[in-house]
Amino acid sequence: MQRLNFVVPGPPVAWHRPEQTSRTGRIDGRGVRTYKNADDRRYQKVVATSAIAALRIWSALTKERWDATGEWAIGLSIYVHDRRRRDIDRITNNVLDGLIGTVYDDDSQVCGWLPGGKWLDRKNPRCIVIVERIEGHMSE
Repeated sequence: MQRLNFVVPGPPVAWHRPEQTSRTGRIDGRGVRTYKNADDRRYQKVVATSAIAALRIWSALTKERWDATGEWAIGLSIYVHDRRRRDIDRITNNVLDGLIGTVYDDDSQVCGWLPGGKWLDRKNPRCIVIVERIEGHMSE
């Protein structure tokens, strides 16, 4: 069974809607460009970097190669630095997008959730990620 645990350092970042700009001023959709939010890109890169480091350690310990195919269950323990209201699903979305191409090929492969939650830790905000392969869930 493949199982990976790792920590994403720093305060978790909630996902933002993509921004759109139009150079031509047209309203029919032509000439419209869509941009991913810069904070999202940065945080997803931190998630991917943390996952790659954990995968290297996992491969060295198990002497196996990580298989990104199949179905996965994800668990998140989110530690925030203040008591502001946050949508946990938007933080989850950013983490899932950051794992694309490293732990799994596409976030549609996530078929289950492991226990997790959101807590306050003013000195050490972070996100603890657990990724586990689901054997025989929907495979034929």
